[in-house]
Amino acid sequence: MAQIHWKSAISADFNTAGDWNTGTVPGASDDAILDATGGAFDVTANTAETVNSIQLASNATLSITGGTFTAEAGTGSGANAGAIVIGSRTAFAVTGGIANTGSIDLSGAGNYGAALIVNSGGATLTGGGQVVSTTTGAGNVIEG
Repeated sequence: MAQIHWKSAISADFNTAGDWNTGTVPGASDDAILDATGGAFDVTANTAETVNSIQLASNATLSITGGTFTAEAGTGSGANAGAIVIGSRTAFAVTGGIANTGSIDLSGAGNYGAALIVNSGGATLTGGGQVVSTTTGAGNVIEG
């Protein structure tokens, strides 16, 4: 397991290996940490991804635009001080704990909703942050 950090405050695709401090994209056994210093930045996940945990600093946004982004948090816990934006026909699945002091935004359009899935088996969502639906999409759901 490795802690892999986003190198600089630039907006780019999650799968761009050169934007991570190890030169590799985080995988299922890695902690993906979006904590680059500087201005606001947006990391876009446009394919299904699985990481051990996800952590976002207050200047970071994770935009999920394709597939399901799974944060397993098997040995640690995730943290979100920034924004996680779940787009149409996508999902953010949490199978461990995540402390949310930022926002998790279900932004699916129309019937093509977004899903926040808090899986059973000890999964928790804590921290006093916001979980919001910024669209009127009938398909936006929270499952637990």
